[in-house]
Amino acid sequence: KQKIEINTSQENVTIYYTTDGMEPTRSSKLYQSPFYISSTAEIKAIAVDASGNSSFITHSIFKKLEHDWEVKLNTPYMKAYDGGGASGLVDQVHGQINWRMGNWQGYQNQKLDALVDLKKATRISRINISFLQDTRSWVVMPKSVAVETSKDGKVFHKIYEDSNFVDIKDLDVQIKK
Repeated sequence: KQKIEINTSQENVTIYYTTDGMEPTRSSKLYQSPFYISSTAEIKAIAVDASGNSSFITHSIFKKLEHDWEVKLNTPYMKAYDGGGASGLVDQVHGQINWRMGNWQGYQNQKLDALVDLKKATRISRINISFLQDTRSWVVMPKSVAVETSKDGKVFHKIYEDSNFVDIKDLDVQIKK
């Protein structure tokens, strides 16, 4: 089960939400307290003020994972860009070109170091990693990426390394996989 909390900095508003990806209205479920989901859900919420004016406050996708992998982040992400927390690196929820919609994990002035424990020996044929660049908003690609594997969690072997994905002077907003 996943606990869902919906918050807004707006004062004196009523929050309505949906869990099926539909646009919420004042006829949608009234948010009164945190709730739990146990399956894949697309949650959208609006805040409605006393005058009946509404504003969109969240759109999040939660996928029920078909594995019990454990993700350990050895470097903390920026709190404003959590991308679903540690499991966000393996939850198959992908951020969009409009990074303000969420689902991206952000790091600043540090190298991301994460360990994904598959819990058992597993043959891997492909690893997908996505990166976003929006230079005008100070969102840039990493300088380099390295992927290592291990059978015992102690001895690692580099299986991929690359660098210089997109020049920081490239002003096109883009995703690279």
